[in-house]
Amino acid sequence: MLAFSNKDLRVWHCRCLIFLFSYVNCLTLDRLQTVEIRYLEGSKVELLFIKLLLAHSPSLQKFTIRPSEASDIQKRLDIAMDIMQFPRASTKEKMFYLNPNL
Repeated sequence: MLAFSNKDLRVWHCRCLIFLFSYVNCLTLDRLQTVEIRYLEGSKVELLFIKLLLAHSPSLQKFTIRPSEASDIQKRLDIAMDIMQFPRASTKEKMFYLNPNL
């Protein structure tokens, strides 16, 4: 029997999606309008996944991120600054970066 933590599964899912995006250059997520990510820790895999979602979702309207409570304020600020610089396929997308303590 295999046992995975939520974090292991999240990383595995991100890696699978990154693999798909990497090998299918024409892939777009035309119908994706809303994304919500909770417990973001700011790993390279998570940030790459966000970057790919933003770059391949021309209909995206709302992207909400709630970082992990375990990360300190400076790390959350650094993550937000990185994400704000990612290129976007949607001209209508609004980004919400929420306080994890609320």
